[in-house]
Amino acid sequence: MPNRYIRDSINMSSSLAAVSILSEVLFIHLLLAADDYGRFLAEPQALCGLLFSMRTDISIENITEALQELENEGMIQRYQADKRTYLQIVKWSKYQRARAKNSKFPAPVLDAVDTCKQMQTNAPDNDNEHDHGSEHDHDNADSINAIMRKGSL
Repeated sequence: MPNRYIRDSINMSSSLAAVSILSEVLFIHLLLAADDYGRFLAEPQALCGLLFSMRTDISIENITEALQELENEGMIQRYQADKRTYLQIVKWSKYQRARAKNSKFPAPVLDAVDTCKQMQTNAPDNDNEHDHGSEHDHDNADSINAIMRKGSL
């Protein structure tokens, strides 16, 4: 996983103050786990296994509720692509910068309503089959995909 910097201004976030402690912890884990474009899997079972594998007190239902809270607060956007559910951390580019040339996860498709509310970025998607970002990013994507194929999450 890439190294991430979390600014101390997170301590004064009114959005984080509006959600439960578990939602806040999930959001911080997502900041650390997301790819360079702020995208990650949004399937509760996968998140429970990938982000909270050592915690027996956090259930899939807890993660489902926390995701809904984060989405209601406008901190994440969930979307479907390739028959999977992903998330995009809203305002990602304001706090992090992309180092990889491509995302490990598909981009959300903006509908007409979203297009009016949010500016589109010109960040490249992962459609370019000849450029896969850093070797480290490619290895992480392969590891996550292998875990998901095994059905262990």
